[in-house]
Amino acid sequence: MGISKYLIVLFIPITILKADVILFPSTEYRSGNMLSYSLEGITSYEIIINDHNTMNFWGGAGAVGPINNNNLIKSPAYGLEFAQELRYYYQNEKYTKFNLGVYCGYAYMFFPYHDQFPNIPARSIALVPGLKLTYKQNISSRLVLEPYLGFSLPCYMYEETHTYNLSHAEGSYSYTENIYHIERIVTVGLRVGFNKVIELNK
Repeated sequence: MGISKYLIVLFIPITILKADVILFPSTEYRSGNMLSYSLEGITSYEIIINDHNTMNFWGGAGAVGPINNNNLIKSPAYGLEFAQELRYYYQNEKYTKFNLGVYCGYAYMFFPYHDQFPNIPARSIALVPGLKLTYKQNISSRLVLEPYLGFSLPCYMYEETHTYNLSHAEGSYSYTENIYHIERIVTVGLRVGFNKVIELNK
């Protein structure tokens, strides 16, 4: 199967999975800053395509927040994630060290400090495509450490409730609407977890 076919598969939405892909769902508190940090624990399976390329399926959980605001660094969002990533490794047949990946994933995010920052949604669901430069370091035969620099375009949805006060006799009424938003994010991240490289032809 050619690389182009893998790229087509990579961007097919898997809508039954509500789970980077983790993100901090807010632009207001970024103050125009696209930079975020991320700490993640993952499990991943990499299928070998050729001497340099793998298709990486991974899922896990982590914490993420914008770097420009001290309060939000101390109050990150938490989330679950699932993604598939086409990787190119610069070392031939090693599948370690530096690699460049294009990925698409799903995230379910929870912000427990919603009362302190009411304009940040408490929960959100996102589809996150992006590019990532990763350094994959094998700690043991299955355990890996992966610092990375990524650029993503998270497309997320959350619910927002509006309340309107009417006359004294009529009281007030509320309604909820779904809000859709797209951001541009640069992430400095660190992932640690289990990894298995699989060669299907064997």
